[in-house]
Amino acid sequence: MTEKEIDLKLKLFKYNCLTYHDIVRQLEDIADKLSGEVCSLSIRSADEAKYQRGTKIYKDNIPELMDNEEKLFKKRMHLLYDIEQTLALIDELTYEEHYLIYLKYWKEFTHQNIARIYMIDESRISRKINAIITKTHERASKICV
Repeated sequence: MTEKEIDLKLKLFKYNCLTYHDIVRQLEDIADKLSGEVCSLSIRSADEAKYQRGTKIYKDNIPELMDNEEKLFKKRMHLLYDIEQTLALIDELTYEEHYLIYLKYWKEFTHQNIARIYMIDESRISRKINAIITKTHERASKICV
């Protein structure tokens, strides 16, 4: 894994985590619908049915829900693999290095903003982040071998 790939993996970490939690919520909703606990809105008259859009009033959509559930399971497994792989790379970092990674990739701060927080020069922050990426690159080469 190259240093650019590690940088990209760290940038995607936030997206992967947020998407993973969104998929878990969607799977919970589908499980509720499949168990029958969630009921559709009742229709009082045929005229009222004309005005409802987007709901499948007279159709059983269980096969669609099951298909969607299967797709979400697969996507969740891929995201979980990426998240675990990223966590394995940053596992041996110090607290300060974790915090720098957090500010840079999760909070999306610029090097200038991070330098203001640490009250040091921006070039030192850049060197520290590059050193962290190099360290994770070395860790990745040990893990993959």
